[in-house]
Amino acid sequence: MVVGLLVASMVFSARHVSEHASMSPIDEFVYSDYYAKVLDHGVVRQGEKTGLFARRTMSCDGIRVAGPPPNQKACGQRNAGGEIYPLGGLTSADIYTPAYFLITRVAAQPFVWAGVGFLDAGRLVGGLWLAAAVILLYVALRRRGVAPAVAGGSCLVLAGSLPAYWAHTYISTDATALLAGAAMFLLAMEARRSRTLPLVLLVVAAGVFTLFKVQNLAAVAAAAIYLVLLAAYDARSAGSFAARLRAWLLDRRLLAAVSAVVVGVACQAAWLAVRAALAVGEVADHGVGLPFEPRYLFTDAFVFLPNVAAGALAPAVAGPYGDSVYVLTVMVIIGGGVGLLLARSSEAYDRLLALAGLLGCLLAGPALSLAIVVTTGQYVSLPPRYGMSLVPWLVGCFALLVDGRTRTAQVATVAFGALVWSLSLLLAEA
Repeated sequence: MVVGLLVASMVFSARHVSEHASMSPIDEFVYSDYYAKVLDHGVVRQGEKTGLFARRTMSCDGIRVAGPPPNQKACGQRNAGGEIYPLGGLTSADIYTPAYFLITRVAAQPFVWAGVGFLDAGRLVGGLWLAAAVILLYVALRRRGVAPAVAGGSCLVLAGSLPAYWAHTYISTDATALLAGAAMFLLAMEARRSRTLPLVLLVVAAGVFTLFKVQNLAAVAAAAIYLVLLAAYDARSAGSFAARLRAWLLDRRLLAAVSAVVVGVACQAAWLAVRAALAVGEVADHGVGLPFEPRYLFTDAFVFLPNVAAGALAPAVAGPYGDSVYVLTVMVIIGGGVGLLLARSSEAYDRLLALAGLLGCLLAGPALSLAIVVTTGQYVSLPPRYGMSLVPWLVGCFALLVDGRTRTAQVATVAFGALVWSLSLLLAEA
C-alpha cells in the first residue's frame, strides 16, 4: 500500500506538471526565484530583486488566472524593466527560511540530470512532498489499528484533493503543509498515552515545521489542543477539584502542548530577527493590508471550514471537475471531524481528536491574523489555504470513523478514494 501511495502521488504530480502552461498565481514567481538562487545565495533577503530565471519564466509563460500574460518582447530580453513584474520586481519570498527551497532544489537535481526542465524538476518534487504526507498519514492510521484498505482509501482522498493540486504541482511553500499536518497527527496520537519520545518529537516537529512556513502552526495548534484535552480528560478521576486541577497542570502532555506552541512561535520570531538583520531594502508591498478591527477575528474563525478543501482558489479555476473534487473532499473532512466527534461508538480519545481538529480550524484563523498584525502592523484577509495543514488531521478523523471490520466498508472507502484521485487527474487550467 505504501508503494501504491507513492506511485499515486508521483503520477498525480507528473500529470499536472506536464500540463502547466503558466506560473501559479500563488506566488510561484518569487518561489521559483528562491528555488533558483538557494544553492548559490543561501537566503533571499528582504528588499532583494528577483533574478533572471524567475523574470524570464514569468515573461515567457505568464501567470495563471489574473496575473500578467506572456510577454514575448520581455521574454527575449535579458532583464526587462521591473515595472512589468509583480511587486515591481522585488521578492516577497524573503519571509521564508531557505529550508523548503533547499530541500526542493537538491531533490530536483536527479530530475534535471534526467533531462527534465529546471522549473518542472522543482515542481515534480512536489510529488515527493505529497508522497511523504500521505504515507505518514497512512502510517499514523495503521498504527492506530485502521484497516489497510480504509487507511489507503482515505489517503487517496488527500492525494487527489485540490490542496494537493495547488501545493504539489507548482513550486510552493504550501507543499510543506500537508506533511506538517500528517506529522503532527501521527505524533499527537503516539503521545496520547504520555510516552516521552513522541512528546519530545512533537515539540521538535513544531519548531521545524514552523520554520518551513508559519501557517503550519495551525497543525501545531491542533496537536496542542488535543494534548490539553487528553490531560484534562484523564485528570477527571483524580478526586476533588483541586486534585484534578493539580493532575492536569502536572501532566506531561500539557507541558508538551505549551512547549510546542512556544517553540513554534519562538522559532518564527528568531527567523524574523535574522530576516531583519539581513535586509537590504524595504518589504515588498502587496497592497492588501488593512487597518485591524476586532471584528475580523470573528470572521477569521470560519475561514477554513469548509473552504480549506478548495486549496488556493475557487474550485472552478481548476477546470470542470474542480467542483466535484471539492464537494467530495468536503464530505470527508466535515464528515470525518463532526462524525467522529458525535459517534457513540468512537473511543473518548478519538472524539477528543476530532474536537481538537475542529477547534484548530476555528482558532487557527484568529491566531494567525493576530500574528500577522503583531509582526506587520496590518491586517491581511486570510486565504483558506493557510489552514491546509489541518486537512490531513480531518481526513484521519474520517478514517477512524469508518468501521473497517466489514468488507463493504473497506471496498467503499477504497472506491471513494480512487474516485476522488481519478477525478483529480482531470483537473486542468480552466
